[in-house]
Amino acid sequence: MAGRGKLGQEQAGRRRGMGRNTKRGNMMDASQVDWKAIDSRPEFQELHRRKMGFLWGLMIFSMVYYFLLPIGAAYFQDIYKIKVWGPVNVGILFALSEFVVAWALAFIYARRANAVFDPMAAAIVREPRSRWEAANELPSLRTGRPASSRWRRSRRRRSRRARSRRSTAG
Repeated sequence: MAGRGKLGQEQAGRRRGMGRNTKRGNMMDASQVDWKAIDSRPEFQELHRRKMGFLWGLMIFSMVYYFLLPIGAAYFQDIYKIKVWGPVNVGILFALSEFVVAWALAFIYARRANAVFDPMAAAIVREPRSRWEAANELPSLRTGRPASSRWRRSRRRRSRRARSRRSTAG
């Protein structure tokens, strides 16, 4: 994009869906995200620990259920040969039940993700820094006060008010 200037590059990026406000939402460029800082946050570690524990439980259950079919067919043939209705036996019903179990596990995961994991992730995204980082923020060298955005905003408001008072008084 040589020779376009900053405005031209920004418009070209928006046409390709890379602008700030796209239909996909406000997505950041992955190169701008500090992944190590996110990974070190206790909230993210708690989310990861809870999600992995849940997923490992689902995976172990699904693997045991899946391998019950060949193990049962090999070692418990008498049970699998029991006729249930016409030519349908326990083995066929157990094999078909694996589809039902797979869909049930997907449903269980979707409910847990929507109820627990997604709100935790949204809270992590909304809060750019952890509470610990904000509480233990080093003071600014220039002012001696924490350089938090809230303090900066209130400082700007106070200076605007002071300027407006000076202009109306004098």
